[in-house]
Amino acid sequence: MVNRGAILQKSLPAEDSDDEFELPGSQESNGDSSRQEIAKMLEKLYSENLEKKKAQREKKILEYAETQLNDELKASAKVVEDAMNEIESLYETFLMEYAACEDRIRQKWTQLYEAETELLRFGEERQKEDNERFNAASKSHDNGLSKMKGSCKLFHETINRFFPRDVGEDSS
Repeated sequence: MVNRGAILQKSLPAEDSDDEFELPGSQESNGDSSRQEIAKMLEKLYSENLEKKKAQREKKILEYAETQLNDELKASAKVVEDAMNEIESLYETFLMEYAACEDRIRQKWTQLYEAETELLRFGEERQKEDNERFNAASKSHDNGLSKMKGSCKLFHETINRFFPRDVGEDSS
């Protein structure tokens, strides 16, 4: 085992010394360079170890963040999927109700068309019957007028036979 106290004493400046630079002893020079190499190597290993630990911590943090993001994405995707399914269901319900409403409207229009057609047919028949009655009444009226005219003519002839008129008299 290395005596650290001896190493520290050798590297500390001497209090009595008037030299500006402390020169290591012959035994220390060989050991000191190897110790410096070992210290550099240890420092390098320590820094590499720190880098590895830092990289591992960062990797763990990134993995945790990725897991959390994936969980959040899955949850968000589930919410979106549920919303889309609900929208689809509502849209299908709307389409079915709309189609049923359109069918009822078409049925009403068909009934209205049939009623209008029946009314037009009834109106045409009524017009035809009225025209026939009017023509029959007109003919009867014409016959009645011609018979009346004939009767009046006969009546005047009969009166003129019984009461001839004088040519010079005024008929008032």
